[in-house]
Amino acid sequence: MHEPYLHMSLDANQLIGATVRMANGPKEPGVVDGRIDAVEEQMRETPFTSEANWFWVSTLRNLDVVAFLNYLGDFDEPVSPYIQDDRDSFKAPELFRGQLPNLGYTIHSFPKTGFMGLVVSIFMDEGMRGDPAVFTQQLRTLPEIQVRPVQAVP
Repeated sequence: MHEPYLHMSLDANQLIGATVRMANGPKEPGVVDGRIDAVEEQMRETPFTSEANWFWVSTLRNLDVVAFLNYLGDFDEPVSPYIQDDRDSFKAPELFRGQLPNLGYTIHSFPKTGFMGLVVSIFMDEGMRGDPAVFTQQLRTLPEIQVRPVQAVP
């Protein structure tokens, strides 16, 4: 393969007014309005790290989405945020015009040897509350679920 890359994103439809925050900053949110503003441009230009790679979209209408990219193995390739806020964009096979917003990750290269593993975790809620630096860490470290076998009732 010549210059491989991987792009993963969630493309939303008409979330005008939604706010976007990313682990890589800045502190103030980007606002979905059909164009890339200075805050969203700053988000685009700041790479993610293995520890700081979440993004959070709040629709402000009872739906929040938080996503993480977790690395497995010795992965240390550059990862940048992918953010589009474009009212008019249309790419096949999309059903709806616009990327309001389209958010995710772009991995710019792959390791030459060895194992590369990636896990994208997506959480949805009626509304995240508090400091995103705190609740994103709590989401990332959810307690393990223990499953016990069900005993048959005689």
